[in-house]
Amino acid sequence: QWQARASLFEGRYGFRTEHKVSKNGLSRRRQSGLQLHRAKMPALPETVYQLFFKRTTAYVPMLLVGAYFSNEAIDYAIDKFWSTRNKGKLFADVIAERA
Repeated sequence: QWQARASLFEGRYGFRTEHKVSKNGLSRRRQSGLQLHRAKMPALPETVYQLFFKRTTAYVPMLLVGAYFSNEAIDYAIDKFWSTRNKGKLFADVIAERA
């Protein structure tokens, strides 16, 4: 028999407090659990979130694959840098000169 007052008041820390008023004018509060509200995101970030970050079962494999490929990219870049800085001093270069 309770009628809800005009709106819900969002209290501190995301708790929702609903004010109810009975027919005889008595007021009563009811507090629900923690309500987490995410802001509306643009389409591309929302899609990426839904695919990769929302569930742990999708997030962990993505991290592992990303770690593998970033390791390979860094390894390739450092090898190229080392080879160009030490051209002519490396074992393969010295052997090629003597052959």
